[in-house]
Amino acid sequence: MERADLEQWKAREVARLLALLETERRYYQEIVAYIPVGILVLSSDLSVISSNRAIRKIFGLRGGEALRRVESLLPQEVLRQVPEVLRTGVATTGLWDRSPVLGMVFAALAVFFWLFFFYAKRHKGPVSTQTKSLWVAIFYTVLVFLFRIKDHKLVLIFFNDDLTIGLVFSVLSVALWVRYFFQRWKAKRAGV
Repeated sequence: MERADLEQWKAREVARLLALLETERRYYQEIVAYIPVGILVLSSDLSVISSNRAIRKIFGLRGGEALRRVESLLPQEVLRQVPEVLRTGVATTGLWDRSPVLGMVFAALAVFFWLFFFYAKRHKGPVSTQTKSLWVAIFYTVLVFLFRIKDHKLVLIFFNDDLTIGLVFSVLSVALWVRYFFQRWKAKRAGV
């Protein structure tokens, strides 16, 4: 309905178009309300304009509780990323952006599980406990030796800042290798 002259619009046509617009608004509001992904609509000063049921469920709020400010809901690390997202308009996941360690661990897990899948698929019978122990020992050993290059040096990821997690993985790796060799010794002794 394109008209060059606005004076020719009749009141009935305007009312029909406004009713259609209101119907469309309610339709999309209902979609946002029932979508299973949490959605917050924020103003530029980070006050909450609207939210859906999923976000209320995520934060454990009742239907009547009003969300006023996002600072009361989100951790500081996420809040530090908000101005950059608002400025650039580019979304951030936070998982891969800030920590290369998580990306490398997930990549190592993926490679490990694919290799184990193909190994188990190639063998027709069930995988023995000894073989499972070997694979888990190899995985934790690889985790201990994950590295990145920092200032032209190889730096072990889990021994970089805090040694605790690196020591835990090292002790676990040694324990798993001891378990594997014990199971192997036991199997040879039993003649399997």
